Amino acid sequence: MKTLPQQPRNIDQVSQLELLPIAVEAGLRCVERWGVEEKLGGVAGPVLSLKDGPLSILYRTPKTMAPGAPASFGIDIWYENKKTFSACWHSLSLKDFGLIALKRGPWIAALLAMATRAGEA
Repeated sequence: MKTLPQQPRNIDQVSQLELLPIAVEAGLRCVERWGVEEKLGGVAGPVLSLKDGPLSILYRTPKTMAPGAPASFGIDIWYENKKTFSACWHSLSLKDFGLIALKRGPWIAALLAMATRAGEA
């Protein structure tokens, strides 16, 4: 399992660009450990989804995209049923992130705690 990027002492003070790979890696760690495949309407293939308390995570790959849609990976995170984070990237190297949405809040600490548990399991 991949290690999470180095986290600063105060995660609430990092820039969006610094938080982006941390949140993506943490979300991926969680869905890879506990996520379930799910078929959603409007997508070609299954996605990995996870619901744990107030956090929900949805991970999609190019195989899940509808024909003709841009081929990309993506992750969406909700906290208390409100979308708080969304990002996409185009390769397995996790280097070419595109930030779609980021709303700071308690979801960050909850996600990092869940990712720590996923790494210990």
